[in-house]
This record gives sequence, structure tokens and C-alpha cells, in this order.
Amino acid sequence: MPPEFAEVLRHEINNPLTGILGNAEMVLAHRDRLPAAAAKRLEIVVDLAVRLRETIRRLSVSREIPVPDAIRSA
Repeated sequence: MPPEFAEVLRHEINNPLTGILGNAEMVLAHRDRLPAAAAKRLEIVVDLAVRLRETIRRLSVSREIPVPDAIRSA
């Protein structure tokens, strides 16, 4: 995958993910007004969004680290 495509893909995933995460956290800030089941589901949304964001970050970092030829050919 060309580096430019990887960067565009990361950007295109992170933008809506940030919106999802931010909105879920904003609603959870008023959890005292929510039914317990709704709050629990929003906590799951936040946890999964954070997990996805971290996965994307790890993939981005791993693409930036050059792999020496000796390791690549092993």
C-alpha cells in the first residue's frame, strides 16, 4: 500500500471516529439522565472507538519504522 494511500485511509477513519467518540463522551457526561442500559451501551461504543483509534495508531507507527533488509529477507 503506497504511503499516501495509508495516510488518506488513516485520516478518513480517524475523522468520523473522533466525532463518534466525542459525541458518545458528551452524552455520557450526563449519564445521570440516561437509563442504565443506555449508559452501558455508550460506554461500549467509547471503549470500541478508543480500541479502534489505538489500532490505527499502531498500524501507522509500524508503517513508519523501516524494516532492515536482513529481517525482510529472513
